[in-house]
Amino acid sequence: MKKILLTIATGVLFGSMTMAQYDPTLWVVLDETEQVTALTGLTQANGIQEGGAAAYTKTWNGDVLEVNFVFAAGNGKNYNDFSLQFCKWKGGGVDGAMTGKYFTKDTSGVDQASDIAIGYTVDMTEEANRYVTMEVQASDALTLRLDLGDIAGKLSNASSPIASIAQTTDNTVWTPVTFSWNDDSEGLGADANATEIADQYTGDWWNIGSTNDYDARKCSYLRGGANTKVAMDVDKIVKLALTIDNETELATDKTLKIRNIKVGTGTAVVMDMTDIETISGAALEVVDGVIYSGGAITVTNVAGQVVKVADKTLEISSLPAGVLVITAAEGTAKIVK
Repeated sequence: MKKILLTIATGVLFGSMTMAQYDPTLWVVLDETEQVTALTGLTQANGIQEGGAAAYTKTWNGDVLEVNFVFAAGNGKNYNDFSLQFCKWKGGGVDGAMTGKYFTKDTSGVDQASDIAIGYTVDMTEEANRYVTMEVQASDALTLRLDLGDIAGKLSNASSPIASIAQTTDNTVWTPVTFSWNDDSEGLGADANATEIADQYTGDWWNIGSTNDYDARKCSYLRGGANTKVAMDVDKIVKLALTIDNETELATDKTLKIRNIKVGTGTAVVMDMTDIETISGAALEVVDGVIYSGGAITVTNVAGQVVKVADKTLEISSLPAGVLVITAAEGTAKIVK
């Protein structure tokens, strides 16, 4: 009897350990991005993809991003962030339709149709390239935390650089800030340092985990157990996640301005995710992310539904993501946003 009980117990333990294994084959993305070692031009006009919590209100003034952060006391610690993403998705389904799925397999390991990553990935394989720089102005003294996001949706929250930003007293002066994930191994005078790029706390990767699966199962799917570190795809960094006054519990109303962001070191490629592919004789003019026409502009999705109508000018940033058809007096064009 004792031997039987031991066998059962061992089997349960083994089964539990099997469930808790991180399986990298579940997190493969179809990748058509342009891989670079350094990237600049992270602006709305160039097609940057924005996200973030409701605590942040973001406004673009040319190449300057103004972020107003409002946090109410009594809500615990602040972990709200906002993101700037230089990768987007195009449909990988039938006839280029969006599938809403980001990975080539489901969490059971079964192959599935999935969407395709396009845009840019920054290769931070070399430690010397693990830097992000920017210039800032702040209405009040604050801290700024910066995490990296990879193509699989993981975030570098195992070790996060947090810079202290002084209040700006002269609006003609911009303060340079340097973040590193190599403990500033290159001696660039980083203002905030991290020692590794790994995910330890993210609740879901591209909405797989807490959204599509029960919480009791997500840790085994994602990382092999709660708070287990998982190495990130350091050669495919696609996003910056920023947090103002991380972990504050105080009522806060502050404004931060950011410009001249550079991801990586060395000679940078200027981001441009606003390319339009002509279908039939279109002569549409696109300048700084704005489409110009001599008359009405109509935008439809692949299902033929009208998603936007404009007169003579249309900002690409105002359009939803996906494959869109633009019809104007000059002709018809397709855009992948």
